[in-house]
Amino acid sequence: MKFIGEHLWVGVTGKIMVCFALVTAIIAFLSFLFYFILSSKNKKTFIQTGKYALLFHFIFIIAAVVILLIALYSGFYEYAYVWSHTASDLSAGYRLSALWAGKEGSLLLWIFLQSLFSVIFLFGYGEKSFKPMMFILPIQIFLVLLVCDFSFLGIHFGESPFLLLRELPANVGSKIFANPDYLSLIGEGRGLNPLLRNFWMLIHPPVIFAGYAASLIPWAIAMSELIFGDDKFSFDTSRRFSLIALFFLSMGICFGGAWAYVALSFGGFWVWDPIENASLMPL
Repeated sequence: MKFIGEHLWVGVTGKIMVCFALVTAIIAFLSFLFYFILSSKNKKTFIQTGKYALLFHFIFIIAAVVILLIALYSGFYEYAYVWSHTASDLSAGYRLSALWAGKEGSLLLWIFLQSLFSVIFLFGYGEKSFKPMMFILPIQIFLVLLVCDFSFLGIHFGESPFLLLRELPANVGSKIFANPDYLSLIGEGRGLNPLLRNFWMLIHPPVIFAGYAASLIPWAIAMSELIFGDDKFSFDTSRRFSLIALFFLSMGICFGGAWAYVALSFGGFWVWDPIENASLMPL
């Protein structure tokens, strides 16, 4: 059946970008792994491959984020994520915040920030970063899998932000989607939760996720030193990224407290459970 008004290119392109991001992350990981375990004379080839793969991974993630933003700002309500978190009465700022209003979009934001810090780390520290990258990339691969939406051996993995409403398991067999012009019946998205329609929604979540992403770097350095006895990094290097993570996580907690004070009417600052409680762990 051909459905009227669907912008299928958004979902197809978005899913392709996520798949390419997964493939390039795997290639980058294998390249750094082979660099250390193989005795090939062409080790530089593995490093160059790993660097380019990570860079392309970053580009594909940016593309996926941009495509989702296009869907959110254009009001393509045929997509479940767009319908769940936007509506025509939302301002431009709240349409941006809809990117991280749901689980799938939040994961995509996290992946983007983590890949950004990874690229900075790899190209900024060169050979020193090669062993830590073998700990960073598996985490990145796992997060990308969470937004891939695929099944393997009867087990379903992840949820894609590019799923159509009619593709959701809960909507399979629904009579409304038997109508080729079902979009005219939907008409409008559900919009943001009223508690999320707040200034701090624009700042607090991305700051917290930036802290999570930055904290991965000192963890990877520590794991590299613990397992490989890698002493190429000084304490100052690890501390630099730890302070970046500390800054973002601390500011995120403060912003979350201000948000709770304004929006939730608790009469005081409050640490939002469980996200902000989890953000205390790296501190």
